[in-house]
Amino acid sequence: MSEGDWSSDGTPLAPPKRKVPLWVWGCGGGCALFLLVAVIAGVFLFRTVGKMADPELNWAGIDEVLPVVERPEGYNVFGLPFRIDGVRMWVLEASDQSHQVMLMHAEVGDSAAETRRELFRDNAGARAGVLAVQGRQLDVLRFDSQIAGDAQGGAFEEMMKRLADGAHANVDLSSGTNGDLLVLMYTERGAGAQIEDEELVEFLSHFRLAAAAAPEVAPEPAPAAGAEDEE
Repeated sequence: MSEGDWSSDGTPLAPPKRKVPLWVWGCGGGCALFLLVAVIAGVFLFRTVGKMADPELNWAGIDEVLPVVERPEGYNVFGLPFRIDGVRMWVLEASDQSHQVMLMHAEVGDSAAETRRELFRDNAGARAGVLAVQGRQLDVLRFDSQIAGDAQGGAFEEMMKRLADGAHANVDLSSGTNGDLLVLMYTERGAGAQIEDEELVEFLSHFRLAAAAAPEVAPEPAPAAGAEDEE
């Protein structure tokens, strides 16, 4: 012991209390950093989950990109509070889980253009069409999905089949005025399910679609020089 480790009467001093647990220092600075990151991640996850399930926050976000006239009844709404590859997403899940609606929005840019190409790619079995809604002609791509599996797949496979099997319709709501992407992905669950135009029109009646961009009109060619003189 050094001289500072003894009291004035010659008895040894008690070691000072540690402010940080010894095991934290024992596992090194990397372990302490891991704990700090874990705490921050836990707080972020808690806040993120809260935002995802906040109906008022999600409806306000939807209203920014697709003005809401009247909220459709019988839906639970969830949203991602951040963008994935530049795309924002909201999911409207029917209370009876019979169908699901996903709304995707991306601002003008490479991400919007690439996402549009992927969502409306003319794959085998896909059926392209047009939907007349609120004075607009909207591009629609319909397709069906079915998960192949045997009867012994168990409860998990049955749940996945119930959620994924069904009919799908991607509806392009983009106005074309600013280059933004706005797509509605409507899923009707169940083998052999169909999505009628009336079903899509009824759902979209709760929202106000933006007017489509006016088609560009080519300017009339200027009269040739001297034409007026000849008249």
